[in-house]
Amino acid sequence: ERPRSHFGSSLSFSFLTHPRILRAMLRLTLEQLKKYDDEHGESQILFSIRGKIYDATSGREMYGVDGGYHMFAGHDVTKVLGTMDLSLDARDDLQYKPADEEEEETLSDWEKRLGAKYPVVGELVPMFEWLPEGYICLDMTGGVAVCTGVLQII
Repeated sequence: ERPRSHFGSSLSFSFLTHPRILRAMLRLTLEQLKKYDDEHGESQILFSIRGKIYDATSGREMYGVDGGYHMFAGHDVTKVLGTMDLSLDARDDLQYKPADEEEEETLSDWEKRLGAKYPVVGELVPMFEWLPEGYICLDMTGGVAVCTGVLQII
């Protein structure tokens, strides 16, 4: 028998994982993000812009292995979008800042466009950043902790 609440109805824990109620924000290093490219076993397809991690899993046909935007999957694409440089070398440049107003406007437009389509699910963090209270490391992969925490009510 399922647990009952003090209101007498059956208690369901599905609300804990419903994306509109609670969401655990990911905190990934760039190396960890690279696993979310639809090739290395992770079910989600993620990319980042200016340190924000977007979930493009719903666009698998575009960002997945056979998609035209697969080069974005598992990478920071800030410089790619700001400069419209589609070379593989333009990915993962975490030091990139828009060189002028035109690049800033281009990047901002892409952030708005992609942000309207794909949810932000986390942020990129430096490899050895101190973790705030409430974050826990779930496992170690290649000497790098995969950490999550701080549930947000949305």
